[in-house]
Amino acid sequence: MRLLICFDVSDDKIRRTLVGVLEAYATRCQFSVFEAEMPMTVYQTMKQEISAIQLGADDKLFIYPIPNEEDAKILRIGAYLSAEKIYVF
Repeated sequence: MRLLICFDVSDDKIRRTLVGVLEAYATRCQFSVFEAEMPMTVYQTMKQEISAIQLGADDKLFIYPIPNEEDAKILRIGAYLSAEKIYVF
């Protein structure tokens, strides 16, 4: 399954913890946006790890599934921010 994950977390320590989890599973494409492709079992594990993080009262995290049939319609322009890979489309 393909996912788009975005967040708005104000506390630096909580944000670093969340980013650490997300970087283990996904590719960073903006400072607070990640894209991932994973099987459902891995998704469940990632959700458990994310759920263990205590977000602040005003913090937000969204995980949007992208159906496979919509994958070809995704338009990416610019460079990803991943330290491991830079994708330019």
